[in-house]
Amino acid sequence: MMFAIDACIDRSLKNEKVLKYNFVSSAVEELPEKASVFEFGCGAGTFIRTLADAYPHLLCRGFDVDIEAIKRAKQQSAPRNLSFDRHMPKTEFDLVFAVDVFEHVDDLSESMANIWKIVKPGGVLLFHMPLEKCGVYRIGWLRRIKDLYSEHQHHYDLPTVLRAARDAGYEIEDVMNHYHLVSGLRDFLKYWMLYRQNVSADDKESFYTAEWQAKIGGALEPVLRWMDVLAYHETKWLQTVEFCSAGVSVHCRKRK
Repeated sequence: MMFAIDACIDRSLKNEKVLKYNFVSSAVEELPEKASVFEFGCGAGTFIRTLADAYPHLLCRGFDVDIEAIKRAKQQSAPRNLSFDRHMPKTEFDLVFAVDVFEHVDDLSESMANIWKIVKPGGVLLFHMPLEKCGVYRIGWLRRIKDLYSEHQHHYDLPTVLRAARDAGYEIEDVMNHYHLVSGLRDFLKYWMLYRQNVSADDKESFYTAEWQAKIGGALEPVLRWMDVLAYHETKWLQTVEFCSAGVSVHCRKRK
């Protein structure tokens, strides 16, 4: 399983990871005191740790089936309102989120249905995932290079993703489109550079950090950093535009 190894998200940066975090945090801000937040597929805890630190009045929990991921998560210092577990809870949460997780599971519909069981009636599910049947990844050889490193089990388009959420019992309240032209090419460039530098799939973990440009960019590092900023603004400008989008963030609510 692939997981980010940054301890927390640097919110001063302008990149796609910060946009994903902001999408989640905007919903978290509406939660009452002592509300519960659960991250499905937390990896090493980058997102949930950043949220728990920013919102100390919330009760936060991170979950991942990967033993090494949870081990790394627990090794990092964590706020007192945060815990990690390898087992799905039996309790319900006010808000559940999953960032870049559903493309790694065997059955999208089954995963959404399982999460439905732990979301309170009227509670929120937020998720982000790539749409690799869309945007720049309509070009087959681009998708094949990304597949060497991404460990994605399936490729999706937006109608399939939204239908799975509705079938699981959620109402779609908001959709934010990602990875258009600049951001889509920036996403691909990371995988292309790993491929060109002959980085093996087993050695790719250290490149999934906020400093990935410095690690693999070489002389192109300044260009890649500017692309990150341009991608950030492009997504903000085009978040309501589905055309040529290769990723999506979705805000759902469990029907009462």
